[in-house]
Amino acid sequence: YSHQQIRKSWHGNMTTSVRRFFYGYLVVAGAWLSMFVCSGTQYSFGVFMPVLIGEFGWSRSTLSLAFTLNALVMPFQGLLGGYLVDRIGPRWTVVIGGIIGGLGIALLAAVDEVWQFIVVFGLFVPSGIALSYWISTISTVRRWFVKRAALMVSLAMTGSGLGMVLLLPLSHVMIRSWGWRTSYAAFGAILFAGTLIGGLLLKRDPQSAGTYPDGEEP
Repeated sequence: YSHQQIRKSWHGNMTTSVRRFFYGYLVVAGAWLSMFVCSGTQYSFGVFMPVLIGEFGWSRSTLSLAFTLNALVMPFQGLLGGYLVDRIGPRWTVVIGGIIGGLGIALLAAVDEVWQFIVVFGLFVPSGIALSYWISTISTVRRWFVKRAALMVSLAMTGSGLGMVLLLPLSHVMIRSWGWRTSYAAFGAILFAGTLIGGLLLKRDPQSAGTYPDGEEP
């Protein structure tokens, strides 16, 4: 080969390797990250509850009311999340949810009355987390894959389980080192940062990126 032919061949191989990268994998990563921080933040309630009971003397049943209300609000906000994904796309749905949820978690650092905790954790927090959690992320991953849909959805969903496995022990360490108020503020920042990065990685569908599901032209 001449020098010019070698250069053309090299550039051709580089172009082919770049084209082979499928953006759908970044969508899976974004969905994973968003569910990771949402899950860990949501279920850190069980770690903070004994600390709150010890400091304020609130009853376990009263605090459990906040989690029950949270669990009731989440599905209805999930419906809103599905609507917003169709209207404005998953990226901004997840980011908006992260802003609301992160602010709600951070506000828990300032509560002094049990009714304040119930209102913030039971109503405000799930209104944000629901937008960034299952509906907006999994529905987006599903748009990007057909042949490998089950595998990619499963990979994305591991973020939820690992969020509980890794962030709950971290919350124990944070509370012991910083106290529960600072820890709640930190968790609000973690939720916001994770959903911001995860949301920005999401794109509505393969067509918006000039490709096809699974990266293969039908």
